[in-house]
Amino acid sequence: MFLATLLLCMSLIGCVHEQDLTHRAIIVGVGIDKAEDQEIELTLQIVNPSGLGIEEAGDGRNIQPIWVNSTKAKTVFEAAREQLKTVNRRPFYSHVQVMVISEELAKEGIRDVLDYFTRDYEVRLNSSVIIARGTTAKEVISAQSTLKNIPAIHLKEILEDNLHSGVIRNINTFKVVRDLNENILNTTIGVVKFKEGEKQGLIKNMELEGTAVFKEDKLVGWLEKYETVGLLYIKNEIRDRVIGIKDPLNENKRVVIEQLRSNGKVRAKIENEKPKIYISIKAEGIIGEQQGQDDLMMEKILKDLEREVENTIKQDIKKTIDIAQNQFESDILGFGEEIRKKHLDYWREIEDNWNEIFPEVPVEIDVEFKITRSGLTGPPSKAR
Repeated sequence: MFLATLLLCMSLIGCVHEQDLTHRAIIVGVGIDKAEDQEIELTLQIVNPSGLGIEEAGDGRNIQPIWVNSTKAKTVFEAAREQLKTVNRRPFYSHVQVMVISEELAKEGIRDVLDYFTRDYEVRLNSSVIIARGTTAKEVISAQSTLKNIPAIHLKEILEDNLHSGVIRNINTFKVVRDLNENILNTTIGVVKFKEGEKQGLIKNMELEGTAVFKEDKLVGWLEKYETVGLLYIKNEIRDRVIGIKDPLNENKRVVIEQLRSNGKVRAKIENEKPKIYISIKAEGIIGEQQGQDDLMMEKILKDLEREVENTIKQDIKKTIDIAQNQFESDILGFGEEIRKKHLDYWREIEDNWNEIFPEVPVEIDVEFKITRSGLTGPPSKAR
C-alpha cells in the first residue's frame, strides 16, 4: 500500500525531482468562495510528502497525506500570495486535479476568478471545474476520502467516469474559459453537493450529479439529473447508462436496458431564411436485467423495447431543450456554434440578435436504439 501510494505521488509530480518535493507545495485541489468585505477565500489541498512517506516524521505521529490551507484577499492572486505566510513551500499548481467554485460566488460571475489561473504558466488547464451547490468550495476541498489517500484524485476519477454515469458534466478549465471568451455558447459545469442529512467532510457523503447553467459568466440555474442526461446526449458526451422501462408483456414488471455506446450529432440548416436544428442519436445496448419470466427475445417484443428506450431518450433531450430555450433563454446546447460553423454568412447576419432568436429555434430529434442481445443468459433465468 505504501509503495502504491508513493508511485501515485510520483506520477503526479511529473517533472519535479524527488529531492525537490520537500521544497514545493504540490497543489492538487483548489476551492474558491465568496468571503465578507468583497473578498474571496482561496482554499488549497496540498500534498504532504511526510504523509506519503517521503519524509519520516520520526516521532510516531499519524501524518495525513494532504493538508488544507485557506486564505482571504481581494483577488485570487493576492490570496495565493497570502498562502506563503503559512505554507513554507513554494506552491506548485501543475498538478491541480479539481477546481471547485461556490454557488454564491458563481452567481456573481466566474470570469475574474479564473483569470489568475489562465495567466499562471504552471497551472494545468485540464483540471476539472465543478460548482459547489448548497455548500462551500472550502467544505468540498476539505472533505476526506475513504478510498484514496489524496481526495482530489478521488473527485477527479468520479468526474472522469461521467461517460458511464451520464449524470454530471466533466468540463476542464480550458473549455470553461473558451466558452466564456467565445460569447456564443453559454457554459455548463458539473455540480457537487452533500447528500441531505449526511455529515459533511466525507466524499462518500457527496453527490456529483446535475449541471450548473450559466448565462455569460454568471450562474443562472440548474439542470437536474435527467436534464443533464439530455444535455450530454446533445453534446455527445455520454457513452453508456442504465435505462429502466416497463415490461411490454407485464406492466407491473421492469426491464433494465444497459446502453453500451452512443453517438450524437447536431446539424444546423437554414430553411425559409430561418435556422432549424436537427439532432440525431444512434445508440445500442443489451437487456441488463428483467423482472418476471417472459421471453423478451421475440422480434416484436424487442422492437417494442427499442421504441420505449428511444422515447425515453427523446423525452430527456426535449426536456433539456425546453429548459434552455424557455426557462433560462441561454444557448448552453451549442446551436449557435453549429450555425456559425456551417453557415458563417448567415450567422454574421443574426449573431447580434442570437439571444432573442435562440428560444424560437425549432428542433427535430431522431433517436435510433438497437438492442443487440440480452446479456449472457439469453431468455430469463429460471429457478431449478
